[in-house]
Amino acid sequence: MQVFCFGDSITYGGSRSWVWKLRKHMEEKDNRRERDPLVYNLGVPVNTSRDVLERFEQEFEARPDSGKKVVIFQFGINDVTRLRESNQNRVRIEEFRQNIENLYTKARIKADEVIFLGFTPVIESKTTPLQDDNSQRIIFKDVRDYEDELHEFCRQKNVEFVELFDLFMENGYSELLEDGYHPNAAGQKLIFEAVKNKIHRLETK
Repeated sequence: MQVFCFGDSITYGGSRSWVWKLRKHMEEKDNRRERDPLVYNLGVPVNTSRDVLERFEQEFEARPDSGKKVVIFQFGINDVTRLRESNQNRVRIEEFRQNIENLYTKARIKADEVIFLGFTPVIESKTTPLQDDNSQRIIFKDVRDYEDELHEFCRQKNVEFVELFDLFMENGYSELLEDGYHPNAAGQKLIFEAVKNKIHRLETK
């Protein structure tokens, strides 16, 4: 199995990211097989849904073809981000909806399974403005609105969806975020467990 994980800095995440944990888990789980699964971390910091759409096909085709393919998308927090000068979201919600539909259409042609990960919440007191850039801010309600849009799209199209927003809220989200919006090590572990469980269910379909 090949797993292609497209997204932003939450996906990229370095050595503690949910993608790295997933790769390690799958390599250990399938060590007895002749060919280990391949998990590609295709997260790029600051990427929006627009950026992922622009690079998706080139990134996908650049990897070797081997076995069943699963594409996982995780993005949106940069789409939601409001710029101080315009007070508009970087990617408006109408374009966001079109981008996820286009990505699903393209991925469904190339992959056996497509999964979208939901948004994680933010601590608004730390994201209005962002601690490292006072020209940008992320509003809790905006995140919820875009999350609802993504969830509804997946429901309508019967697309695999991993709910993260409520999962974080139920597990004390303020303790799972390091700067108000990036998951810390505990938050990344929570995402990993949710993704791992989803993939295991798909394997037994």
